[in-house]
Amino acid sequence: MPRPLSTEKKVEALLTAACKEGNSRLGRRGIIYSDDSKKNERFIVEVLKSVAPSVGFAADSIKHLGGKVFPDVLIGDTRIGIELKGSLKGGAITGNSIYSGSMVEDLEKVYMLFWINDRTPKLGFRDYFDCVFDAKVTHSPRFALRIDLPAGESMFGTGPKQLGFEASDWLSGDSKYVERIVLEIRRRALERDEIPWWVVANADGMSAIEVDDNGGLGGIRSLKGLGREASFSFQKTLFLGFPEVLSGGPAAHSIAIGWAISQKSVIVNRDVFSAGGKRMVPLSKLGIKPKLPGVVSKCADKLACDAKVSLQDLSSIGGTLFTSPGQVVRRFESALRKGNLLDYLFEHLTATEKSKVKRGAFVNSVTDYLVKQINPSTLV
Repeated sequence: MPRPLSTEKKVEALLTAACKEGNSRLGRRGIIYSDDSKKNERFIVEVLKSVAPSVGFAADSIKHLGGKVFPDVLIGDTRIGIELKGSLKGGAITGNSIYSGSMVEDLEKVYMLFWINDRTPKLGFRDYFDCVFDAKVTHSPRFALRIDLPAGESMFGTGPKQLGFEASDWLSGDSKYVERIVLEIRRRALERDEIPWWVVANADGMSAIEVDDNGGLGGIRSLKGLGREASFSFQKTLFLGFPEVLSGGPAAHSIAIGWAISQKSVIVNRDVFSAGGKRMVPLSKLGIKPKLPGVVSKCADKLACDAKVSLQDLSSIGGTLFTSPGQVVRRFESALRKGNLLDYLFEHLTATEKSKVKRGAFVNSVTDYLVKQINPSTLV
């Protein structure tokens, strides 16, 4: 008579069955990844419930906790949970807070069931903590996950580059393990020559997190620290995502600068957008080559470069899911053509140039010039 499966193996059988069934449904029913994570979670939970009886669990033993509770799903009276994660592309995912305040008590193990939309198959699972390679600081310090992280490279463990304790220790909820994670984030930031500006000292000499919206992996960098190609990509993202930087004035760059620091941990200033002075812009349709503020030429140069720009980053900036380069180009063009961002540039024309063109035609010509620089194949 075969030995009954252990609880852990039984849960893994559940996850295997759920991934098989879910991938089958995704392939034949036209179900698509949603930018609403709650919809994706509901689909996965329904699949888990549907296959549960086939591996010895009752359908109603799949408890979807939802909200900010960690993990998202509990299985019957076991001490094993499932965290549901997803991404449009790639295998890097922002995980949960390193604090255990919202964690279910008495957990022994947590699996991650992930939906990566650009992969085949799209659904898979793995031990959650085997995927934790670092921690990053957002509004709260959070684990950083890679679903394909090689075995033994998790942040948790007793190796020379690990935390010195296991995931089960953190699952105990003891606050001393959170403190050790904070210290490790700080150490890694300093090792990368970054400034762990979100860490402050308490009166007792211990470190603590300064609440912020930083999205980096524990430090803040200058634009030069990114390297040439990454810097060009970053600047191109800012021009496409924040076309208002073209409007001039001291406040035109504030939102873009805030996003760069808060979401990417990169310090930028107005010089990123404006080269200073004026530069000639060839507007061939109008037959003029006016000298316009440097921001126009700077934008054109960055849009024309071959650096890649992430559609996912642009989606997060615009609050709209971009699935094609054309959508990005249309949004950028619309912002320039329908708004009054470029109207002020007309005042930089000479009297002779103003006599040759009307304001509306001039603005449209500048818009056409900038849009023409964009190579859609670089938006990925």
